[in-house]
Amino acid sequence: MLIRCTPDLRYRFVSPAYAEMLGHRPEDLIGKSVAEIVGPEGFQTVLPHIQKVLKGERAEYEAEVDYMAVGKRFLHGVYTPDTDEDGKVIGWIASIVDLTERKQAEAQRDLLVAEINHRVKNTLATVVSIAHQSFSKERAFEESQRSFTDRIEALAQTHTRLAEANWSGMSLETIIRDETAPYRSLDNVRMVGPDVTLNPKQAVSLGLAIHELATNAAKYGALSTKNGSVQVTWEVTTPTSEVRITWIEDGGPTVTPPHLSGFGRLLLERALGSDLNGTVKLDFRKEGLHCLITFPLNAFSSKRSGYAELAPAAHTADGFSPGFTKKDQTSVSALAATRVLVVEDEALLALEIQDLLKAAGCKVVGPFSELGKASAAIALEGIDLALLDTNLNGEMVYPLADDLLARGIPCIFVTGYNSSDLPECFQTLPRIAKPFIPSALIELLRKAKSGTAANIAAQ
Repeated sequence: MLIRCTPDLRYRFVSPAYAEMLGHRPEDLIGKSVAEIVGPEGFQTVLPHIQKVLKGERAEYEAEVDYMAVGKRFLHGVYTPDTDEDGKVIGWIASIVDLTERKQAEAQRDLLVAEINHRVKNTLATVVSIAHQSFSKERAFEESQRSFTDRIEALAQTHTRLAEANWSGMSLETIIRDETAPYRSLDNVRMVGPDVTLNPKQAVSLGLAIHELATNAAKYGALSTKNGSVQVTWEVTTPTSEVRITWIEDGGPTVTPPHLSGFGRLLLERALGSDLNGTVKLDFRKEGLHCLITFPLNAFSSKRSGYAELAPAAHTADGFSPGFTKKDQTSVSALAATRVLVVEDEALLALEIQDLLKAAGCKVVGPFSELGKASAAIALEGIDLALLDTNLNGEMVYPLADDLLARGIPCIFVTGYNSSDLPECFQTLPRIAKPFIPSALIELLRKAKSGTAANIAAQ
């Protein structure tokens, strides 16, 4: 785009491209004031460069200019003095390139990279949590290793299906078929239900849950015998659009309620219900396990309930034990009775953080998976420190962080985002990258309590 202007800041020449950007014809702009056409805000942006060029100097800039008629445009401008035969400045000639689309594409690319980074690190944190839960002291290493590998394969299978659909969603029937496939023969697994498409969050959570149900049935339940069978039915109720999944085992060994709760039960009873904003009921009937899973299909279009409404944590055979070393004891001792708010939407990671903090002697407030519940909690309870995930199913945690800081409560971000991806006002706050080492988080909490915390990069 080219323009030529007079010393009194009026258009002498306007190229068609410049006029088109402003929604005018070139002849409509000739003789008009630059300030009048550009508008007061945009004019203040370019005025210093105009003043420079009218002094006979070349001016070059890249800036966002707010045009009165078309809004903000990101421009690269080069202003050259326009002189007469005697070298006197009689105006200026401007060559302008509209970089708006390129800048928007760059911003979109940066956002995409940040979101991919966030998603990958969240997934890695989930993998670490599964590892901690799978490798327990009560089980042989070979058995723990096999369970861990199977769980990661189930997680990977769901991710593959979602990737094939460009992360738009996944069929509930596909999840059930995939996870029961290794154990199906003839009609030992029967599935009945309508077409239901789950969003990625629901698909990943249910993929792990159905894997645990199928694996348990194959080891100890109906699928461990020749005559056993599993019936899986699902329906969507109206008008609430609530999904009800029923898993019924029959014909297997006689069932007795387990004395210890393993990872599968922890995942089903504590993590899955929160991830889906629903409920999970396990009924260990003599003739076979019954499991009822209910959740709203549009779980994330409305406010989600917090983890505080779920059953309190109980010791499990596969429970996560941080195993603090002597070196860690200084940090652990300093945190005794510290009240820590935990805000995290990845259920397995939230449960791990909860167990870690309790092992360190902290009082856990939460965990919460949405801002409303967390905000209500800080208004009612005394909080010493806060651990905040930055992205709660697309809802950013920043308003809550502002509230906490205004109350003088130190905050630590537990996040997959880099510091540079956070708003500038939060970039200097303590941050620990997912996945993290438990002892590193405890040490950062101690430093935050003493006012000496800083960012800890990915471990």
